[in-house]
Amino acid sequence: MSSGDMLGFFTAQSALIPSAKGPQYTLSRGGSNPIELIPALAFDKTAIEYADFLGQMPDYYDGGGVTVDLVWYCVINTGDVVWAAAFRRMEAEVEDFDSLHSYAFNGATDAAPDPAGSITHFGGISFTDGADMDSVAAGETFVLRVQRTATDGSDNLNNDALLWSIALKES
Repeated sequence: MSSGDMLGFFTAQSALIPSAKGPQYTLSRGGSNPIELIPALAFDKTAIEYADFLGQMPDYYDGGGVTVDLVWYCVINTGDVVWAAAFRRMEAEVEDFDSLHSYAFNGATDAAPDPAGSITHFGGISFTDGADMDSVAAGETFVLRVQRTATDGSDNLNNDALLWSIALKES
């Protein structure tokens, strides 16, 4: 396996919204005729919100680091968004799923797309192998939790950040 190889792909439609502090599910409207409707998760500008994505690490994953790439959209072009992500390993017949689990987030900041109304491909959240990604191994089920850390002082985008998709890649 080599750097940049795809390990997983998630759309806004595959998001599992937590019982509290979740983004609103919405549709981004294109300008063509007929109008494109792109599913999106609207992460608020004032509160930390989370979305979960259930995945399985491919058998060909060789245990190296991974990068979480986000495709997102915004209607304004000034300000920065602080995104963060974390893994929860779901090791078969080991972890009790309904027991308390804390997430260890890695974060990164991305500038609003320019021009306003365009999308951005942000490949900025990196994880080293092992404990940094909850030791997820090849063939194992995991939860990828993504958040907008709107309360971080570096997050100054005065609008919702609309997450369209996530690509998980070998780093």
